[in-house]
Amino acid sequence: MLYNLTFQTNHLTLPLSHQTRVQGMIYALMSASPEYSHFLHNSGYSASGGSNFKLFTYGNLSGAHTIQQGMIVFHKQVSFALRTADPFLGSLLHEVLRPGLVCTLGGQQMVLSDVQLETLHLEQDCRQLKIRMLSPITVFCKTEAGKTRYFNPLEDEFSARINDNYQNKWLSATGEPAKDSVELIALSVGRPDKTVTKIKGTIVNAWGGTYLLKGSPTALEFLYHTGLGAKNSMGFGAFEIISW
Repeated sequence: MLYNLTFQTNHLTLPLSHQTRVQGMIYALMSASPEYSHFLHNSGYSASGGSNFKLFTYGNLSGAHTIQQGMIVFHKQVSFALRTADPFLGSLLHEVLRPGLVCTLGGQQMVLSDVQLETLHLEQDCRQLKIRMLSPITVFCKTEAGKTRYFNPLEDEFSARINDNYQNKWLSATGEPAKDSVELIALSVGRPDKTVTKIKGTIVNAWGGTYLLKGSPTALEFLYHTGLGAKNSMGFGAFEIISW
């Protein structure tokens, strides 16, 4: 399920790296089901190799804003897209997200003014999407020395690891191996598309840009709702569809 959310704010002021604050607000929305919220926060859905997935993602915050002394200030409104492939979370959010809901983000209150619920159903002959990132993709691995190695979209291994991540994510969601694979091809990605963000004390390299995403309609719909690459529940890997 896809929710486009708009909030009324009064000079909402956040650090430039504010993904964990948005993540915290989303978990607060799940408080109507404490057991589920605890499960998702502490473990999530498991796949082989010890990987765990939350099966939700969200785009960057948008709205009229200014940058002041390393902080971003949203003046009157802020919006973002929230998506999930988990039916339980989708139903929970459907019950909770109502205009007038007061939410707290970064210790500041804002009021939900508009909720747009959308669904994506691709035709069976759809085998590729031209996409633009709403939040950047991060792809990495741990080296033998225990360091983190990040990949960029022009490396062949970038797409291979996107597919590996999809396979594990699908397995965690369904309990069954995926029957297909996906491929991500960079169309327009340059140095300005690279972002370096500090998340919970860890530097994360990620990439925006425009891509061609290939796969079955089922795989494409699944990734639209869960995101590409790693750290989706921290605000990475959400995309919009330009064309198909």
